[in-house]
Amino acid sequence: MIKPLLLLPLLLVAALFFPAPLSAQDADDTRNLRLKFAYTGTLLAPGLRIGTEIPMVTVMKARQRKSGISSMIEKQRMLDVSLGWYHHPDFHDNLYLTMGWTWRRISERGWFVEATPALGFSRTFNGGATYRFEDNEVSRGRAVGYNYLLADLGAGIGYDFSRVSGSPLSVYTKLHSLVMLPYNSFFLLKPLLQLGVIYTPAQFFSVKPKMISK
Repeated sequence: MIKPLLLLPLLLVAALFFPAPLSAQDADDTRNLRLKFAYTGTLLAPGLRIGTEIPMVTVMKARQRKSGISSMIEKQRMLDVSLGWYHHPDFHDNLYLTMGWTWRRISERGWFVEATPALGFSRTFNGGATYRFEDNEVSRGRAVGYNYLLADLGAGIGYDFSRVSGSPLSVYTKLHSLVMLPYNSFFLLKPLLQLGVIYTPAQFFSVKPKMISK
């Protein structure tokens, strides 16, 4: 049986080979789902994070400069689904799944800022040896860990190469605060730095977000 936390990377791979068909009349209003790959963690707890962004709302806003030249600002609203992991030596490994909502503001030149609040589920695995005592016998536990609810708040900056060169890549850096609870009747706060790449394949699942012009 496939564990639920392993379904996301399998779906992402399957989507690359089975893109959703689009009609010609809808093509201009559709947006492909984006794939995200990132290093995430700290110097003491390195990790990885993968996920996808699902465009929901796109707002195009014209801005008039003092020089008289107008520029276009794009505001994106997306569902963000991510699977993350980090390894904290002699403490634990943490595997976590989150779903959040991303606000992103992109300038005409490609620079963007964003923020993502998210909720999810976390499963830790103890780093050291763990033993069980049952029926007057001692045995070594395997894959011993704990389940937690997870809150995640991230904010960062990045650059979208498609604005200038047409490249399907964006790069970004993001600071996250993970809150795991209940943790020893309280909570555990884990700050994480994320350095990643966003890739928009030409052939992929597509959606039709709500389009707004101002």
